[in-house]
Amino acid sequence: MSDDRLQDGRAYVARLRQQGRSDEQIREGLKASGWGEQDIAALMAGPGPAPAPAPGPARERRAESDKAGWSLEDQVPEGYKPAGVKEAVQARVAAARRRKIERPGELTFFIVLVDVASILGLLAAGAMVLGGIAVTAGGARGGEAGIGALGALILGIGLVMGMIYLGVLVVGHFLWNGANWARIAMMVLMGLFILQSLPFNPAQGAQEGLLALIPWLFILIAVLFIVVLNKGNVKQYCSK
Repeated sequence: MSDDRLQDGRAYVARLRQQGRSDEQIREGLKASGWGEQDIAALMAGPGPAPAPAPGPARERRAESDKAGWSLEDQVPEGYKPAGVKEAVQARVAAARRRKIERPGELTFFIVLVDVASILGLLAAGAMVLGGIAVTAGGARGGEAGIGALGALILGIGLVMGMIYLGVLVVGHFLWNGANWARIAMMVLMGLFILQSLPFNPAQGAQEGLLALIPWLFILIAVLFIVVLNKGNVKQYCSK
């Protein structure tokens, strides 16, 4: 065993002792990692100075792990623990780097805004579904096919609207956490949001005054949200 490897191993043993591990636990761990009895005896003989990691990717991963606040066991040099540790450390480093990217403020604003609009839309869609059921039932009782067909149309539009608004709420949850598929899905939903908000949509009915501006306000929100979803910082955040 080389002097450098011996010093690294002793430094690792010293760290485990500082964590409160007993010598017996340390020996068992080294045995499980494939160390021989002679090498284990040499490592346990003294703590040795903590080695300075050599320049290169390994040193950068060590510095990254220090900033992330990992336990010393996560920083064990390759070869001192069973296979698979290297991949686990790299995954933890990648996760730490993703956590450094904060959610853009404009993305947070629009997610909250469309969530509020979707909740209101779900209430309106629920009212349409109930109204469509009532009109359909009334037409069936009166034997008027035209009224029954109108009720079925209102019911169908209410169900479609409800699915769109519910989809916005669900996708918004994953978009909040940075899922890229949710960013793409939200753009599709915003397109449907615009279509169902058009003033000539039968679902809107006849509106006057300030109420007539509400569909245009929804369309404006959807268009601006699509623009935000295509900004560079939002794409960078949505990297999962």
